Amino acid sequence: MRKELFISPLKVHKSKEKFFILNLNNYRNAHHQVLAKTKREYGDEMYEPVSSCKPFSGLLCVHYTIYPKTKRTTDIGNVVAIHKKYFEDVLVSHKLIDDDDYKTIVFNSESFGGVDNKNPRVEVSVFSYDNPSELLSSHTDNIKSFLLNLI
Repeated sequence: MRKELFISPLKVHKSKEKFFILNLNNYRNAHHQVLAKTKREYGDEMYEPVSSCKPFSGLLCVHYTIYPKTKRTTDIGNVVAIHKKYFEDVLVSHKLIDDDDYKTIVFNSESFGGVDNKNPRVEVSVFSYDNPSELLSSHTDNIKSFLLNLI
């Protein structure tokens, strides 16, 4: 198993003075030119961390952990939906994976990491498995650990 951690911004520049908060609510209401610009901006923000990474092989599992700036209730799915689209497209454009289809990325998950008013972000953990049985045993342990922490 190989694990890589990437730090993704919660917002990107829409213009010199305005930001675009990366969530589904904003995405569905934005003009297609704004979406194209924010996707490029996201790619630019992720260029440095992604460019130093070696290509992935085997089956991938991607986990998104959100750390919002405030205690305001957040719909994690709305935030992760856009990060998932943009981040996985960055992996393809940098040739770290051949495609972001279900044959390559076999599992996605998301969680709330806590409030971080000094460094709001989404942490993207990419797990690469060359052996499918290794994938199954690894995630079984992660699920057990997660459930035990809830009790």
